[in-house]
Amino acid sequence: MKFGIRKKIFFITLGVSIVISFVIGFFIYRQAYRLFLENFLNEKLALARCIADALDGDELASFTTPEALSDETYRYYQRYLHDIKNDNEDVSYLYAIVYDRRRGHHVYTLDANINETHTLWVETDLFALICRFNDGSFLIEHEQKTYTDDFTLEIEDNTVQVRFEREAGAGRVYLDDTILFAVTNTSPLTLDTPFGIMSESDGPADLSRKGTVRIDNEAIPLYLTLSLKGMPESIPGESYNEHDPESIEFINELLANDDDYITEEFEKTEFGESLFIYSIIHGGDRPTGVLGLEVWAREVTEYRRSILLVAGIVSVIAFVLSVTVYLLVTENMVIKAIKKFSKGVIEIARGNFSFHVNITRNDEIGDLATTFNSMADGLKERDLVKDLFGKYVQKEVAERALKSEIKLGGEKQEGTVLFSDIRSFTTISEGLDPETLVSMLNRYFTVMVDNIILCKGVLDKYIGDALMVHFGILGDADSSADNAVRAAIGMMESLHEFNSGQESLGRPEISIGVGIHTGDLVAGNIGSPNRMEYTVIGDTVNLASRAEGLTKLFGASIVITQATYAALKKPDSYLIRPLDLIVVKGKTKPVQMYEVFDADDEEKRNLKRKTGDTLQRAVALYRKMNFNEAKKIFGELTAINPEDRLLSYFSDLCDYFTENPPPEGWDGSTAMHEK
Repeated sequence: MKFGIRKKIFFITLGVSIVISFVIGFFIYRQAYRLFLENFLNEKLALARCIADALDGDELASFTTPEALSDETYRYYQRYLHDIKNDNEDVSYLYAIVYDRRRGHHVYTLDANINETHTLWVETDLFALICRFNDGSFLIEHEQKTYTDDFTLEIEDNTVQVRFEREAGAGRVYLDDTILFAVTNTSPLTLDTPFGIMSESDGPADLSRKGTVRIDNEAIPLYLTLSLKGMPESIPGESYNEHDPESIEFINELLANDDDYITEEFEKTEFGESLFIYSIIHGGDRPTGVLGLEVWAREVTEYRRSILLVAGIVSVIAFVLSVTVYLLVTENMVIKAIKKFSKGVIEIARGNFSFHVNITRNDEIGDLATTFNSMADGLKERDLVKDLFGKYVQKEVAERALKSEIKLGGEKQEGTVLFSDIRSFTTISEGLDPETLVSMLNRYFTVMVDNIILCKGVLDKYIGDALMVHFGILGDADSSADNAVRAAIGMMESLHEFNSGQESLGRPEISIGVGIHTGDLVAGNIGSPNRMEYTVIGDTVNLASRAEGLTKLFGASIVITQATYAALKKPDSYLIRPLDLIVVKGKTKPVQMYEVFDADDEEKRNLKRKTGDTLQRAVALYRKMNFNEAKKIFGELTAINPEDRLLSYFSDLCDYFTENPPPEGWDGSTAMHEK
């Protein structure tokens, strides 16, 4: 059958269209994947460097024995690595090693992985087994498979049988006819191995054995390590690949060059594809150890699939467009249109949402160009909205909202709320013109919010000249009280610098009060589907506000409640003194209030420390209704520290109760009748 010229041109155009669509899709895939992988590698390398910089190499060098497990600094570092690993789902392994000069080889010091079950690691130069114990039973993992019955290992040219023998409360595992281990008692866990007994009651240093097994009459070094539930998988002082000279040589080379290393391609391991990053840990000015970071390829694989799908869709669009345009117009116009759309797709992939395809036609190509340009405008508008959104809500809330993780409604959580307020703001505002007032407030809020964000706080809202902040709702709940107190101290210290600038500008100084309370909150979106606000509500918010109001009564900068004081991990690390038992307005139960005075000037701090013990003795007399003796001591303390308003506060109460004795059963509290 002969082909006419029109059919020849059609099939030629069809072939060219297929090639062009494939090239466009492949180019988009390569460019997008290259940019993503480059950013991904840089991000993970930056993470490794950041973690390595946060570790003190000299301290890590001391964690070379299992006794480090009880060291407070070790536990802090171990929790730090464990939290980072949990926050980064694609991080599969995170650890630190140093060179132990005493033993002459590299050892583990930190391991982010915590055992969820009792685990026995069986390792040789030829194979490795992971044996997990749970409630008297055990499973064996090999090459990503889990075995509960006999199975065989292919070791080089040999087939080796792994055999199970079980009985009530015990069991044995054999390698051919050689026993690997026996579970002889499961409470506590005791293992009987060819090289000795390993028991849960032993110290960490005793939970490893090494010896040899015979495979096809050849002696093979065997290493057994028992890791207990709740302990790091690699305990301090455990050898790092002691039997692998290549790994040791690689680590030595890294330390000698004092340079980071990252594998730019994913490597296939027995647990899947992974990326390996090594960053140098320094002690002083010298390299002392190496931080190891292993990253799963899952995120990259998912992105690769997504971009392949997008590239495929674009290729199909390009193909259909090529054929359609040719059938309606000339070959020359088709080629020009494809080039313009190709350039447009590339620019969009690069993030240039201002790019428009310059095609004006009254046909399908024109419609496609209009749609393409509308898509670019929509992406540009979305990018602008995202940028503006981040200026109106805090980063953590914005990210959850953009991922649709925040819905209308709330949930009960424990956290800490901080209120701060400018004192005598009405008087200050009356003396300033609106422009100056707004400028001053903007500078003030900038300084305050910087401290809040630094301490992991989330700014809930501005209330005129006041701030409402919550801690621990979007993460780090265990440290919410400490973060709030540190933020308050930082706010007070920054206020001193702010007031220095006010003085140089000839403007009035600002004083503020900060109140903090810890307790249950309802956190979530409140409002309607058309207009909502992410906030926290509940009695904890009200009590934090009342605590801020008490700063004026006590002449204190920072007032915290008993609940916040009890939630502090190390209250002795702050300068804190008790104030009074207060029954706030609307409540019936008294709450002990405390003052945090770390941010006071040195003279005030020294006077409060100097009078602290005597003050508490006087308060004890006051609570026993010995008002005359208490007032006498308050007077003596006032002579030492006349500016301490707490002394005059208790002295006035002594006068009042002397004339108006408290009722029988008085608990020593003071009721507030105003907010």
